[in-house]
Amino acid sequence: MKYQIITVGEVKKYYFKEAIEEYKKRLQNFSVSHVVVKDNKDAYTKIDQHTQGTFTVALDEHGKQHSSRQLARFIEEVELEGTTTMSLVIGPADGHNDEFVHNCDYVLSLSKLTMPHEMAQLFLCEALYRALSIRNNHPYHRD
Repeated sequence: MKYQIITVGEVKKYYFKEAIEEYKKRLQNFSVSHVVVKDNKDAYTKIDQHTQGTFTVALDEHGKQHSSRQLARFIEEVELEGTTTMSLVIGPADGHNDEFVHNCDYVLSLSKLTMPHEMAQLFLCEALYRALSIRNNHPYHRD
């Protein structure tokens, strides 16, 4: 299965950029791409274009939370249903609009804590890398 992380807006702080870039390098081995959508009134039109025909996951504080192993199992279940591409979408700094969240296939929460938009992107990259490592018996994750 292919994965695309879709984010609204660029990461501006260098320390987040460096950490995110490190995980993006690691994620290349797992067919993960990253799409940045400009934060403007057309953002959701662009997101809709990128998520057409994919299993779309909205990252939202009100979504379902998973452990690393549960996330790995969830990804496996989605793939077994015949999904070829999963889109994981982080919205703008103020979050997704209700219509977008309602139309997604799944809503995932990284934490009940409120965090900066850039930190959410870093956490998602790490969580996805960990889950895919678990699925591929890579030694990154230790219980």
